Amino acid sequence: MRLVTLFLLLATGCMPPGTDGFGGDGNKNRPDGGDDTGEEDTDNGDDTGMPSNRPDGWPEPLDADGPSITDLQGEFDEYPNVGDVLEVSFAYWDGQGDVKNGSLVITVNDGHDYVDAQFEASIAGNMNGSCWVADGRVYFALQDVYDSRSYDLAAMITDRNNNRSNVLEGTLSR
Repeated sequence: MRLVTLFLLLATGCMPPGTDGFGGDGNKNRPDGGDDTGEEDTDNGDDTGMPSNRPDGWPEPLDADGPSITDLQGEFDEYPNVGDVLEVSFAYWDGQGDVKNGSLVITVNDGHDYVDAQFEASIAGNMNGSCWVADGRVYFALQDVYDSRSYDLAAMITDRNNNRSNVLEGTLSR
């Protein structure tokens, strides 16, 4: 029953693609850049106008133009009308600035209710949903959790163009 509840929260709780609502849209995580048309081609034909190099210390994504994610953090909380959740976040960098309306894929294992449970959710540009971006981080909420348990997570995001990030793994507990 918990898996069905979590699936419904993730599947229906996020904003649909193309809606802005209110709040930030993740643009703070896109480096400034202009059109590189006419300049020497140093990025293998990528004319997005965005630099293709990640800042130092950021993990290499699975796809060349994919976002990079790091710094997994979590906090147990209680959401009104939802109940106990594990609010998870991680920092991201995306050279193309198109994480908003991308997607999150996460695998959760607590050895009890969640055994290699995999979920996918759209990434909203605001806090109206179970997965959103704010202040340079992607946030999501796992519902029906127990603060006495540890949760093993493996997370990956894709941007709006389906470019995959690196896989970020960690264990969160109180």
